[in-house]
Amino acid sequence: MPKKCCVVGCRSNYKRKIEECSSNSNHVTYKTVFSFPDSNQLDLRNCWIKFVNRADWSPTENSVICIDHFEDKYLKRGKRITLNYCENPIPTIITNQNILSKPSLIQSTSAFRKPPAVRIYSHPFLDETYDFRKHDTIKSIIDLNESFCPAGFSFKLV
Repeated sequence: MPKKCCVVGCRSNYKRKIEECSSNSNHVTYKTVFSFPDSNQLDLRNCWIKFVNRADWSPTENSVICIDHFEDKYLKRGKRITLNYCENPIPTIITNQNILSKPSLIQSTSAFRKPPAVRIYSHPFLDETYDFRKHDTIKSIIDLNESFCPAGFSFKLV
């Protein structure tokens, strides 16, 4: 019995697909499925879990995702079809378009930000920006002179 894809809404390997072989006998075909990455590839594994879109779910050793959810650039074809883990294969193709109209089953996590670090120069007289603003502020056009002109340019009053 084949393993079934665990992505919400995917029905791969649930119903048998009967195709005609060249010998006119019925032949059952199943979709290729891939097991979840090991726990040593935690980032990739978490991407796969998020794609499955099941609330409060974690994959078991029997959990798989079918070939329909992977782009061709992630597949290595030979005698068997395998995933190219050098490319970090992330499932991206949603096969059941009805799922898109429903909200995600995974709760969105709100990331809490750390408070900003205390500035080293908290006193206005020790801060570099204070000096910059104090000395380089142009209050009127009359204040412009040669000192404000960048190197390589000339200052000319018109």
